[in-house]
Amino acid sequence: MTLVQSDRRTVTIAGFPLSAWAFALRIWAAMMVALYAAFWLQLESASSAAVTVGVLALQTRGQAYHKAVYRVLATIVGVAASFVIAGLFPQSRSLFVIGFAGWLGLCVYAGGLLDGNRAYSAVLSGYTVALVAMTQIDSPQNIFSAGINRGAAILVGIAAVALISELFAAPNVHTGLSSKLIAAHRRVRAFALAILRVETADPIQSANLLREITTLRPDITALVAESSGGGARVAIKRRYPFRCIHLAGAYKLSNGRRRFSAEALMRG
Repeated sequence: MTLVQSDRRTVTIAGFPLSAWAFALRIWAAMMVALYAAFWLQLESASSAAVTVGVLALQTRGQAYHKAVYRVLATIVGVAASFVIAGLFPQSRSLFVIGFAGWLGLCVYAGGLLDGNRAYSAVLSGYTVALVAMTQIDSPQNIFSAGINRGAAILVGIAAVALISELFAAPNVHTGLSSKLIAAHRRVRAFALAILRVETADPIQSANLLREITTLRPDITALVAESSGGGARVAIKRRYPFRCIHLAGAYKLSNGRRRFSAEALMRG
């Protein structure tokens, strides 16, 4: 490995920045801790702990914790659905499979209506039944223990991610999100001022700005799980996207774009 310094003075190792190596080290350490704890607890599905670490391999603590909450909720729902399906059709394999197919279809449909981690949670609720109930279709009496083992392995993986994130001081989503929101607000304001000057709007640029604003939503919602003050931060940050969209569309409400105040945009 050789150290290389780019034009922007970003130190890299083997072509990857130090932040990427730190992220990889955190994930590797969390995976090793999760596997060690799962084997020490003698969990039957110890690999699920390592898989959970991989699923939660996100750059910031807020994103990882937020997805972890939805993973736990989806696992609880999926395990509960496994108990219900097994209880309704204990003696019929065909009805058991039909019940699973109906539940999976419902979860996929719900996932199509949602977005982000909510969509992930809906789909996970579906295939959790496959991992817990369908694998025990010939021995339904083992479904309870299979569900408990999977839930325990997932909790071990989440605990490992949380521990390593704290020990290695993983970055917070709030720091990067603030700069992104400020930059997006400045670009939207400049776009609105340009419209007032030339009285023309580029639809491609408008679409790009709206896409940039909407892509910030997952980071904003992840603030809740990052710290005790996350709820207050979410309430504040959520105002920025609406404010940016208001600025981008304000010229349409200004009676031909001539009465709209450029000073108001500068204050925005």
